[in-house]
Amino acid sequence: MFKRILLIFLCLALFCLNLNVFAAGSMTIQLLFPKKGYAKATPPKALLEPKEVSGNLIIDISPYPDKIEEGRYLVEYFLDDQLLYQTTGFSEDNPDVFSFSYILDTTRFENGSHKIIVNFWDEFGPSAIGIRQIIINNENE
Repeated sequence: MFKRILLIFLCLALFCLNLNVFAAGSMTIQLLFPKKGYAKATPPKALLEPKEVSGNLIIDISPYPDKIEEGRYLVEYFLDDQLLYQTTGFSEDNPDVFSFSYILDTTRFENGSHKIIVNFWDEFGPSAIGIRQIIINNENE
């Protein structure tokens, strides 16, 4: 029995290594909502510091909306000027799951400096934007 469990674990580990799961990183992009009046918005410091990434990068946003309603929100992910992904947060395969996250395969893009831009659209409230500079470095991939 122990050998069978060990064999399953080893197969799973090799499978994950092949999918580049262990090399995956994650990043949360802070959304900036417009301020009322003429107040000047100050971008968070994290927006100014580039992050070096490689392999698969899980990207998510913060904050999530307080009220979850199907069809109300749209999130768009751009790399530089190229639209990569858009979601309403709901999965057709599993309607009980709500997530705005996206997995970016950085091996599909040139090494170097890039900008991730996230647009958050709310049908009944303020929209927002998030920006993060990244440096893709897949030389060891």
